[in-house]
Amino acid sequence: MVAAVSQDGFLTDGDDPQPEHWTSDEDHEQLEKLLRSHSLHIMGGTTYEIHHPGPVEGATKVILTRIPEAETEQSDKLLFRSATPQQLVEEFSPDYDNCLLLGGSSIYHQFLEAELVDEIYLTVEPVTHGSGVALLGGVQLTDMIDVEPEVTQLNDGGTELHHYQLD
Repeated sequence: MVAAVSQDGFLTDGDDPQPEHWTSDEDHEQLEKLLRSHSLHIMGGTTYEIHHPGPVEGATKVILTRIPEAETEQSDKLLFRSATPQQLVEEFSPDYDNCLLLGGSSIYHQFLEAELVDEIYLTVEPVTHGSGVALLGGVQLTDMIDVEPEVTQLNDGGTELHHYQLD
């Protein structure tokens, strides 16, 4: 699981859904590294619609949708599914040895609740939004996991990477 949040825990800045408007270059570099090192990327439909992520060499994107009729295969590298986290694991684990969750908050919450997250890479940016989309909706991360992160300073501006190992 990978995400960037403000120091007050928001994935977005108020109504602005684009984290790249307020996240650091170091966060962008960290995300690119993680994207290249994972062969399966999973995100929700809203995250896909907002970001329209481009292809990553060797990676397949699965877009989770609540609309079963939307299940399609745009290509062999872009798939739309209406499934539970457990169903996705069953479908894709025979062919993929790793997966990166790219959001949004509902997807993160569902996979954490199903205990299907091994690691969390959480960039905490030194900004305060006051409103927006919270990391896990209304739930605090500490209510779902009880592991202390390894914290790495990413830049002199105060950006930190919190790496949680849940296994």
